[in-house]
Amino acid sequence: MEDSYLKSQIDLIDTKIHEAETLLEDSELGELAKNEIESLKLQKHQLQSSAVEIANSISSKSTNTLDKKNAILEIKGAAGGDEAKTGLASLCVCICGLRKIISIL
Repeated sequence: MEDSYLKSQIDLIDTKIHEAETLLEDSELGELAKNEIESLKLQKHQLQSSAVEIANSISSKSTNTLDKKNAILEIKGAAGGDEAKTGLASLCVCICGLRKIISIL
């Protein structure tokens, strides 16, 4: 489990389940304890499912192919004329990692 918050919440639920299990033998509180245990086990299952989803989403982001796709970036000159367009194109190459600039409008 990657997320320490989720792990701490699951540990807390485990503690509550253990506490409720000690009340199962009680004639007055046994039924309430049984219902509480069922509810806590459901919460634990939901948290564990969330942890798996988070782990899967983190691992899928590292292999995301969208980062490797081409993009079209349109650069238009405004105040500053040709010098501004050339400077902006150079900036885009540095920041965006563009390999090739086809044209500057």
